[in-house]
Amino acid sequence: MGQYFHPTAYNIETNTCCTINGYRFFATCYNGSKEVCVMHYLLRQKPYRIMWCGDDVLSEHELRSFSKKEDLLALSAFRDDYEWLEEYEKDNKEYRTKEHFDKLKQIKAYSEEWTRLDDEDILNKALKYFDFENTKSVLYSDYLINHTKKLAIDLRLYWENSVVSRCGLRRLICIDLLPVLTEPTGSPVMFGFRGRTPETTDSLISAWPGDLLQIVDKVPQEYEQINCCFVNLVDCNGKAIRK
Repeated sequence: MGQYFHPTAYNIETNTCCTINGYRFFATCYNGSKEVCVMHYLLRQKPYRIMWCGDDVLSEHELRSFSKKEDLLALSAFRDDYEWLEEYEKDNKEYRTKEHFDKLKQIKAYSEEWTRLDDEDILNKALKYFDFENTKSVLYSDYLINHTKKLAIDLRLYWENSVVSRCGLRRLICIDLLPVLTEPTGSPVMFGFRGRTPETTDSLISAWPGDLLQIVDKVPQEYEQINCCFVNLVDCNGKAIRK
């Protein structure tokens, strides 16, 4: 719950990546966050793999779930500061496994191969693209498609089913689908989103980390369009409104 998240877009064919150093999950997962803004902007330019990485993903417990090269590449993209690794090995010999440390060393090696996009430059382009100063939100139109699984989500319908109206706010907010879909460890389950009902699609939580994603204006013919909703529309008192 206290870990910091670093949403990362990466392309394993061109060895390019972009990481935004964020805050805790609840602060990075809304439509008005800079992290969501950057990831949506990048996906409207070209396909990227997305992983909403938290610091804890490098722990021995969480790292057990990652074994494929593609997974370790993703973890290597979200940070490039591994000066602590040698001291880490010395300080933790008695309770860290060799398998864990070997994975950390491989991730460190991969991290040195990336061409890292300028995050400040990308953020400025994203803010301008969405007119963020005025809209305070990314655009919920067109389709988020998953090239890996050949699935598509209508962003307009996602917004309509997920938007939250809070008393005292002059704008509408929602939990964006990218953080919840691409956080790799299941952490979003712990946040107990208000408004969850039988209509929400909890099976999709942490279901797309590392998949190749893109936002396009038309669904490819062979792709299946699916429903996606993590928090239903709620009123000013936080009560879910069945649509």
